[in-house]
Amino acid sequence: MKRILSVLLSGIVALAFVPSCSKDGVVLVTWKAGKDQGSLKIGEIRKELVGQIQYQPQLASDLAWNKQTILDRYVAMELNYQDQLEKGMTNQPDFPAMMNALYLRQYYIAMNTKAQESFFKKLSENPVDIVKASHILITVNEYTNVAGTNVKLPAAQIQALEAEKENLARNILESLKASKNLDKDFSNAAALNSDDTGNAKRGGDLGWFTKGQMVPEFEKACFDATTKGLVKSVVKTQFGYHIIYVTEAPKKSTVKGVEAIVGKLVYPRMQSQLQNQVYLSERAKWIKDIVTYDGAAKTLKVGNVTYDSNTIKSLPDDADVSQIGKSVYKWKDVRDVINIFVPGFTNSVTPETVNMQINNFKNFWFFVQQSLDAGVQNSDAFKKDMDKQKKEAMKQIASQNLEKDLKAKAIALVDPKAVREQYEKNKAQYMNSEYVGGKMQKTQMTFEQSKSRIEDELSRGSLMALYNGWKQEVVKKYDVKIDDNGVKQLMELEKNEIEAANKKRAEQMKLQQGSQKKMQKGNQQNPQLPNQ
Repeated sequence: MKRILSVLLSGIVALAFVPSCSKDGVVLVTWKAGKDQGSLKIGEIRKELVGQIQYQPQLASDLAWNKQTILDRYVAMELNYQDQLEKGMTNQPDFPAMMNALYLRQYYIAMNTKAQESFFKKLSENPVDIVKASHILITVNEYTNVAGTNVKLPAAQIQALEAEKENLARNILESLKASKNLDKDFSNAAALNSDDTGNAKRGGDLGWFTKGQMVPEFEKACFDATTKGLVKSVVKTQFGYHIIYVTEAPKKSTVKGVEAIVGKLVYPRMQSQLQNQVYLSERAKWIKDIVTYDGAAKTLKVGNVTYDSNTIKSLPDDADVSQIGKSVYKWKDVRDVINIFVPGFTNSVTPETVNMQINNFKNFWFFVQQSLDAGVQNSDAFKKDMDKQKKEAMKQIASQNLEKDLKAKAIALVDPKAVREQYEKNKAQYMNSEYVGGKMQKTQMTFEQSKSRIEDELSRGSLMALYNGWKQEVVKKYDVKIDDNGVKQLMELEKNEIEAANKKRAEQMKLQQGSQKKMQKGNQQNPQLPNQ
């Protein structure tokens, strides 16, 4: 169910890093905070607010909208936090457990993030070998169609066909060796002869690639080259026979340095591929799989015991289910972390869901473990950051308390007769959906099953009115003052940053259009592949 106050009171507000700005220190709002004065400054919200309105630039000129958003999204949370503290929030019986769960969640996320930042920062300096090449692929089709069924050819016929295709590839290579305009002739030959339809019309251009992206035989031929030119012999791989033209000789660089070689348009894709390659390689060194899931049988083997859907709940707390680095984690360790991020997960488990969450734990904890081993949690900077997160966790609990209180009041205002009338008039809206015998079936919900949902629906108007009434009370109680001049300065910055973002977007679009035109021009110069 969507919560009415989910945007207005949105839990922990994670503000991204904002580049320094001369107006970041300008105060937007002030309020009384005990003996001190609380305040909100431009630098604390500027980037997040710009991100929110970048596709609605007209809001940057709307003073009323900006003031209302600042009050609802940022200030109300602070006021509610103070108000809840004064009402004894920390004395609630369930406060310690709630606080611990929220704090641990933020702690683990911070540990994961710190390791990721360090990992990818180091990765940018990783050495990379990169090359650019085109190819003409001649494939060998080992199957023939007989009465609508693919049938494999006899071994002797396949052998003869391979010899024929290899001879064709060699003839093409020899003719290209005599070319006086290799770029043009190779492009035309690829368009006429290559079975790689993905790039044949582009002259066989494969673009830039690094080690590990191509099959070994192809990769070796390209990276063994020392200059631009044809690879002297036809290269055989699992895909067929390749005539290779190294269009840019191999270069040594770093992940970060690749951008200067391939250009800004291509780099993001290559950077992602390189990061993923290194991540998977490092992950394989760190993580050891010690449980086995059988998808067909839907069972999970842990140690020497195999669990099915009927016995999985008996998985012992002390069973070893994950090894990351030198640390081995018990089922209880893993389950406790999972429950922080997926509350109630263990209420209904199957071998499949347990295996899935163990894998999620491994992927997440891969980075957490690196932070733990590096002692990140002991640094003064990390401790200071976590002190802030404690306050943010308390703010989230305060928000949950307010929402719960306002919701209860709003539902109390709903006329029971109206609930019954809503159900009787709109029964078709209140249905249960479930799979029965492999088919989705709908069954009518009873009044009691529908009551809570109907009360939510009928209380929405009252809920917003109660929230606005509460807001007026705390604004007065804590003497909130919004500085119109400060908000106007923020709006001017919003306009400037949106304009700069649009300009950058337009430049990127221009680059993409130029690249597309160049590709289209190349396609027009190459004849269409003949129909097979």
